[in-house]
Amino acid sequence: MALLNEVKTILDTLAPHGWEDFFRHHGLNITRSDLASELSRDLSTSIDRAFTGVEDFAFEGHQAITPGCPAHSFLYHALASPQVQYVDQQQSRVFSLYPSVEQLAIIENYIYAQSQSSLEFLQKVHGDIAVVIFSHQYRPAASTGHKKHADTVFSRTGIARIGTAPALYDEAARSYTPLVSDEPHKVRVLPAAYDAYLAVKVPGSKALLGQRLNANPQQAGDSKDEDLLFWRPLHKLFAGTECLQGIDLKLDYRAFHSNEKIRRIHKFLSNDLDVDTGSIASEHTSYPFKFSHDIADFKAQAVVPIAHTAVVEPAEENGNLFSLKKSFELPRSSDDNSAKLFSSSLEMRADKRHGMPRLVPEYAHIRSKVSADNQVQDLNEEAQVLATLGSTEFDALHYVDYSGDGYVSVDVKSTRLAHLPVISAYSIVSPPDYFPYCHQSDLFDALQYRGIWRTQPLTLADTRMPPNIQSHRELRGQDTTGTALVNATDIDDTTEQTRFSTRQPTRQVSFLPDAAAGIFAPGWDTSFDQTIVEGETVRHLAAYGLGSPFPEDAKLCAALSSFWPAVAPDISHSFWPVNFPTVIPLTDYETGSDGGIGWDGEQGPRLELAPDGRQTLLYKKFDYVDYTLNALHNRFDYHRLAAIDSNAYLERAENYALIQQHLRENTPASIANNAKLISYNIEGEGDNVVHHYRFATFEAGSVTAVGRSHIRVGLQQQLAFSINTHNVISEQELSNEAVSLA
Repeated sequence: MALLNEVKTILDTLAPHGWEDFFRHHGLNITRSDLASELSRDLSTSIDRAFTGVEDFAFEGHQAITPGCPAHSFLYHALASPQVQYVDQQQSRVFSLYPSVEQLAIIENYIYAQSQSSLEFLQKVHGDIAVVIFSHQYRPAASTGHKKHADTVFSRTGIARIGTAPALYDEAARSYTPLVSDEPHKVRVLPAAYDAYLAVKVPGSKALLGQRLNANPQQAGDSKDEDLLFWRPLHKLFAGTECLQGIDLKLDYRAFHSNEKIRRIHKFLSNDLDVDTGSIASEHTSYPFKFSHDIADFKAQAVVPIAHTAVVEPAEENGNLFSLKKSFELPRSSDDNSAKLFSSSLEMRADKRHGMPRLVPEYAHIRSKVSADNQVQDLNEEAQVLATLGSTEFDALHYVDYSGDGYVSVDVKSTRLAHLPVISAYSIVSPPDYFPYCHQSDLFDALQYRGIWRTQPLTLADTRMPPNIQSHRELRGQDTTGTALVNATDIDDTTEQTRFSTRQPTRQVSFLPDAAAGIFAPGWDTSFDQTIVEGETVRHLAAYGLGSPFPEDAKLCAALSSFWPAVAPDISHSFWPVNFPTVIPLTDYETGSDGGIGWDGEQGPRLELAPDGRQTLLYKKFDYVDYTLNALHNRFDYHRLAAIDSNAYLERAENYALIQQHLRENTPASIANNAKLISYNIEGEGDNVVHHYRFATFEAGSVTAVGRSHIRVGLQQQLAFSINTHNVISEQELSNEAVSLA
């Protein structure tokens, strides 16, 4: 009865804030004295499924509480769904209080308690079961794998994100928020929620995986999902006597994360390229080479990253700066291994080792020189930065980010469950997401292989690879399906499709793998390596293959036409040289081409009149753009791109593809093949939104240096187009004045 009393306290608290009126509209009295009877009463004829936010509640749900099934429990749906925002159907009144994440967990526990499950019964029905840690989130129908109705989605992998401000749960959004109001240069850490479940292994199927079944065509040469086994949650475990019949359950969760990127750099350069890095192997087991402190805590059933003053910090301890002794010229190679410059970043590759595993961070920052007296010189101030980086010997300061990977596990304090195996979850602590409301799976589901991106928007949820079994003993022996998104609700062809099936904007942020990138070159949220297990080479996920620190990856991937859709902004037209085609354009406001400072702390190209009256464009050289130092000094503006949700992102992608097609079909090839996007803006709202694009070809031989870090290029011919919400394209008149791109 303890849980029922807690549920009653929660509902009594929420009732006067609009919830009593809301539920009465649907035939439910949440203040009734006999609450247990009310919550189990049949509501088949009273639930108003046309009500905003209720449209995607499962048709199979007929009660406020359906034992063992949150997705079929109307009370839980209304309180947990981010779509439920209004007290009345007229949308004239919003709730004045929403449930907390702790309150939702109590109601969820009550739902499972009402199934009155016993360990013996579950074993009799399902056979071999285990205690499995899942990360999970209740989502609208369009964000589930099966897309039939709102449901809880589960994965044995969770993705928390680093930041510079503490976590904040937005109760109205039913989600943690990454943004800090009125402080655009701060970003909140994003937790990832975990719980233990009794689970059973089952073959992959559409009932289990929904539309994510065999979603990754790159897996075609490997086993199909039907040939693999996936853990499916059966019953949530929580402390107390009401979870399982006859058992007083106690759970002791623990989590561990590590970052070993700098250790990997020194090991690779010294062992594989035979260079003196300024350190010895015995030093590589402690900070900053490998460390586990200050990455994340586990509290309130979530991995919560620790907020730092900046997402990147110098590797420093007790006044001592840690550096890489660059005692070698670039490029350098030995056998299949190489180190060279990619732009102004150090690129390290083991190119031919069976598919290029990332046994070392692919990119590292080496533009901060440490002198003998511990002073730091910014090599971006050098007139010839690439020549300096390639040929000069110096000590390059290391920077750390507090990303990493590890696991979440649990010690079950019950002799009745002591014989059950415990399967830990893979926990990733990733860089911030610049598009927090745009999910990788949304793009893949909508556009898939239309040839828009340089790299397709494959998701981590569709990747079949074990977790980091090389670094974490707790994860050894795990299978390849840990990142999959599964459901616990029985779904088949007879499951009725709710009327709400299209994506509606919400402020719910995902911490599950379907919102993460599944391409590893080297990756965004995690990368991959390989190790030997029982004589066989096994590829596995590993965060240490990512950039050191992460902004080195962010800069290079953003320049490659949004190499990772939904996470990497497209800066292909922001800096010089303009080598890659734009895919997802950013507006002049977002890039800083309007005279301000862009999302990345930089200014985009600016249109100017040369002294002779010619129109020119002023670009910053890409080699002098330093995202690591911008991150160190908190110059990133996390608000500028946050308004781009999945719908807005898809609209930009599709509109720009139509503009490119129009340009190719209606412009001479000599112009269309050489025209570069130089300006993009959006005006209007609702059905009157218009997207404006300006292209230009450059005058041959017109590139001139402006200081050490910028160039000016003459414009030969300009073209301007616009497209409206009806996909009608028109050509625009161009002004002869060149004061601004805005």
